[in-house]
Amino acid sequence: MKKILFAAFVGILFVGSGAIAEAYGVLNEKVVRLDQSRVLYVMTFEFGFLNAETYMPMSTFRTDRSGNASTSIQYSLVGDDGTVFEESIARAVVVSSTTVRRDEFFSPYGKKATYTLLTLVDMPRTTGESVRVKIESIPLTIVRKNSVRESMFLSGEELRGFETSALPL
Repeated sequence: MKKILFAAFVGILFVGSGAIAEAYGVLNEKVVRLDQSRVLYVMTFEFGFLNAETYMPMSTFRTDRSGNASTSIQYSLVGDDGTVFEESIARAVVVSSTTVRRDEFFSPYGKKATYTLLTLVDMPRTTGESVRVKIESIPLTIVRKNSVRESMFLSGEELRGFETSALPL
């Protein structure tokens, strides 16, 4: 009983302090070989905040990890050894059934939305190297109940696990 009361107290303290309580993570991922040179990577993830509205971009951008901030969800193709794999053509799109506002995906207070990153990779030649898709960064805008808009930029450790399985190309 003491553990339950302590957990409830900590939860009230955290949420009541004005901190942003977030919930996000990868729900599902799969890789489908379409033919000899094309592979479809599918990653479904959820995102939402307990005490803020969330706006997420609808656009994607393939990055070389140069660190440039973007208004798009940045992804890369990563090889076995963790290096960025550039010997391919890749196109990606993010889809969601959530509401669209101001040309961005919108999640209201306390609600999580589900998003799917679809990445089609076309290899000019077979390399045999295993490659996976990794989300490198997600720029967000959150709006708290006081109507203050805050820009956030999630990357690195915050997005650990935001990647698909690897498949030899």
